[in-house]
Amino acid sequence: FKCYYCTQWTKNGGRFVARTPKSLVDEIEQITQKAVFIIDDNTFANRTRVKEVVRLIRERGIRKKYMCYCSPNMVIKNQDVIREWKELGLCELMVGFESIRSGDLSDVALKTSIATNDEAIRILHEIGVDTMAGFIVYPDFTKEDFKTLRQYTRSRKMYYMEFTPLTPFPGTVFYEQVRDKVKDLNPELFDMQHMLLDSTLPLKDFYREMAYTYLTTYMPWRALRAGLSFPLSPNPLNPMYRSFVRFVLKVKRSYRDHEVVMPPLILEKQAQFGQTTERKDKNDKRNNQKRSHRKSSQVAVL
Repeated sequence: FKCYYCTQWTKNGGRFVARTPKSLVDEIEQITQKAVFIIDDNTFANRTRVKEVVRLIRERGIRKKYMCYCSPNMVIKNQDVIREWKELGLCELMVGFESIRSGDLSDVALKTSIATNDEAIRILHEIGVDTMAGFIVYPDFTKEDFKTLRQYTRSRKMYYMEFTPLTPFPGTVFYEQVRDKVKDLNPELFDMQHMLLDSTLPLKDFYREMAYTYLTTYMPWRALRAGLSFPLSPNPLNPMYRSFVRFVLKVKRSYRDHEVVMPPLILEKQAQFGQTTERKDKNDKRNNQKRSHRKSSQVAVL
């Protein structure tokens, strides 16, 4: 998938490079921990490869809990394979649903829709695999949009969520489109937790809504009541709960991060980066003109 905001395919040149099933299972077999997080961007993209991994794990009698990435349409396409993985210990899939607004999904190269997302959620509920749902928070989000997002996740009975402000990473198609509109070039804020473009809501209100959305949707105690796969202690002093509360408070106060004055050295590097990018654009334009001229000359000779 070549999403305009994604860094992964630009780094890999749009190629899907995969390890052999044997090398993957060899490593899994050597891991002493009970849970394994497979960080392939789309674990189920290649059915043949994934089914071979299933065969090898069964053959070796490996018993662990697994977490993987997947896209909504791949959930639908590979539900039979996901059922097999469930038998082997798959307990959670991180799925990028991206948005609850149809207009946003039409701009995403994931070939998904609200109906596709809902069907993927239904299938995972039916199989018994927990969903870690990923949603993009757009700059034009209003309080009503945040409210709709909260209602959507709660109505679909999802308990693990990740809300990511749309981030223009350098090197992506999106960055080239909006780089003149990026209002904060502090590299520490390119963490997918800060809004770097002009938002409809004032930043303080934006982060307050983000924090409240996390607090009322991604709640460990809601997952505990639902009896999800990972055992959670009901003790309110459990480190997981305390860590979650600290995270929510950090999100709420994130507007302060934009007020930090960067050291002169970073400002100088940013200026150099801007000049380098400008020079690169001029060189690209000049090279394109040369190629166009050579092509027209060749056509004229022919």
